[in-house]
Amino acid sequence: MPTARSLAARKAAQTRWSTPDPNIDRDLAAAKIAGYVKKVVADSPPLTEEQRARIASLLAPVGGGHDVA
Repeated sequence: MPTARSLAARKAAQTRWSTPDPNIDRDLAAAKIAGYVKKVVADSPPLTEEQRARIASLLAPVGGGHDVA
């Protein structure tokens, strides 16, 4: 998976040369989220199973996740 940095550079080049990729915004957002999650997980103590399930439900498809309070 490309890094957020490389995807941002690709998006800038596409914008400059008017060759937009319709998926670039989605891929860039996913790379940013993944990088942030990796950092937070590395800096945090282990989570309980319930905590992990609650957080994972945030990534479930719309309408398919649990109600997170």
